[in-house]
Amino acid sequence: MEVSPVIVALEAEEREPNFSAWVHCHRPLVLRQIWPYLIKLATFISIIWFIL
Repeated sequence: MEVSPVIVALEAEEREPNFSAWVHCHRPLVLRQIWPYLIKLATFISIIWFIL
């Protein structure tokens, strides 16, 4: 069964009020992990756009 990350985050927010503070502190780390994928995606989209 697929569980939405947003729902999990909201439930964690209710249980733990400083969850959003944790996310705020760790945002640069998360961004650094997904950054290469974002660059690949942007490159892929621009190549497709250029071909079309």
